[in-house]
Amino acid sequence: MIQQSLFYIETHLHEEIGLEEVASKALLSPYHYHRVFRNEVGMTVVDYIRNRRMSLASTALRSTDAGILDISLACGFESQEAFTRAFRKLYGMPPGRFRKLFDLKLFEGRTRGGELQMNQTSTITGWMLTGSHPQNYEIGID
Repeated sequence: MIQQSLFYIETHLHEEIGLEEVASKALLSPYHYHRVFRNEVGMTVVDYIRNRRMSLASTALRSTDAGILDISLACGFESQEAFTRAFRKLYGMPPGRFRKLFDLKLFEGRTRGGELQMNQTSTITGWMLTGSHPQNYEIGID
């Protein structure tokens, strides 16, 4: 039941969804569904949806040139200020600073021993640079 509702949430992240709608898809009352979801997932439905949308936003900030306002609206926020507050709460920095720190274009042409060229046309699927100073790190395959 929870897995099915997680699938529903994942496929409707760009839409307006809430506890009542997700609970109705699981054929449970919102109160009971909330308790079961929190017990199984470890957070509330609303927190899960917000965190998943923030994850999509962080990916967009790292990999696209879309404006922060456009990203915030696509993630269901009514204003850039609300998005910035939520983003800072989750990631510990505003989205603009996050974009500068984790901009994938900063790493074009940097290699480790010459065995892998890291740019937008050649990346390692599923890998990403993280940390407080990613511009100082190298990524590659031993």
